[in-house]
Amino acid sequence: MIERRYVGVPTVGRTAHVLERIRQVVRSQNQTHVIPIMKIEKKARGQFYVFLAIEAVADNRLPDPIVNLLKMAGLTGRPIWPLTLAEIKDMVSNAEVETHGFSSLSYKPLWDRDVGDPYDLSEEPVFDTELEDPKLGERYDQLLYWLSANAEGTWETFVKACLVLQLVKDSKHARRIFRRLMLLGHVECSSDGSRWTICPPALVLCPTKSGIAFLCGQRTPKLLNSVSDTWALLEYPQKSHQGPSQIEVRCDQPAEGILELSCGIGLHITGTASMKIARLLPDLEGWKETLTPIEKLNTTNCSVERWDGKQYVTCTDFYQRGDDYVGASGLYRLTRGTAPGSHQMVLYFDCDQQKWLKGDWYGLRFLVYKDAGHDCEVIQHPGTNELVIPADERWPMLFERTLVLAAGQLPCPANNQKWLLYEGVSNELARFLTDKLNVSVEEKHHA
Repeated sequence: MIERRYVGVPTVGRTAHVLERIRQVVRSQNQTHVIPIMKIEKKARGQFYVFLAIEAVADNRLPDPIVNLLKMAGLTGRPIWPLTLAEIKDMVSNAEVETHGFSSLSYKPLWDRDVGDPYDLSEEPVFDTELEDPKLGERYDQLLYWLSANAEGTWETFVKACLVLQLVKDSKHARRIFRRLMLLGHVECSSDGSRWTICPPALVLCPTKSGIAFLCGQRTPKLLNSVSDTWALLEYPQKSHQGPSQIEVRCDQPAEGILELSCGIGLHITGTASMKIARLLPDLEGWKETLTPIEKLNTTNCSVERWDGKQYVTCTDFYQRGDDYVGASGLYRLTRGTAPGSHQMVLYFDCDQQKWLKGDWYGLRFLVYKDAGHDCEVIQHPGTNELVIPADERWPMLFERTLVLAAGQLPCPANNQKWLLYEGVSNELARFLTDKLNVSVEEKHHA
């Protein structure tokens, strides 16, 4: 993959007017995929530098179409090219201005407070009911189009997009949306939660439905049109419209590999991804080893709370002595400072290994349950390819995503929202996953 590079150009004028003029030109020339974001010099006023991100250009000579676009946007100063993010990092603010989609996104520092840890879902409801409406699914589709056009970005830009599209009313609620997109195979998150990346477009076969597949990853209207040139497409909403539509593809089993679409994009033909992933996944202890360790964490200036199974409670029996931590293993929330919006981290503490581990919140909670000897159980409906999991025992992300990728549908509530029902889960897939998580399986005809 070619590293994103930047071109810096001196300009004059009002910051908001300059950026809006550039954006209009980039969009009119259909170059948002080439120039996805803009950055601005710190304390820009009067005369300043603007930096445009340029995708997939390896040449040290700025391409003529980009030069012409700069002139059309009124950027007549001498361009500096190529620049890396590391080279301009000290010159620019942390704000990123997208060229695609939302004209209402004016330039300003994105956040002056903590927008929340994308991994911390402790205070999030399992099911959304407040925003259920048919138009919601359309806004999720727009979000996926925007993510696909930008390819990658910061956690803050993702939150802002959710707010602009009115998918959430509070910035911290964007975490549940992000998790759904990860479950569906559309996006990935960096290990520290600070950045997101769109997944490559992929065609995934359903293991329980012959001749049926669905699309994951990058999605744009242009890509969908290209896929429809080869196969018939059907669109189905997610349960309660709580995610981008499922795009079902009617096809015979195509050869695995990369199919070059007419739009020039490569579509990854993955086969039955759910079973492939299930075979490669580690057991629970192996998954724990994949979690991101937080090194040299100083807890002396933090308020410490521990999850008691229902909520975080103040922890009075945990303390730090030098480089050693004294306290029970478990799920902790550390808060530095007392002001509203103070930085928080939610981590799993392994007392024996003296390690702090970061991961998705449901996964860390599941780890706590298993450490305590809790007998987690699921219900399988014989002959229906359905698996039902207690909502309070939701699986770690990697394992739950394998369930979702069996049918391309998010789980739906069951039994008064106390359970999560997953469709398209074959007996073989259920056995692979429950064995690795050491989960008991009970067969029932109804949950």
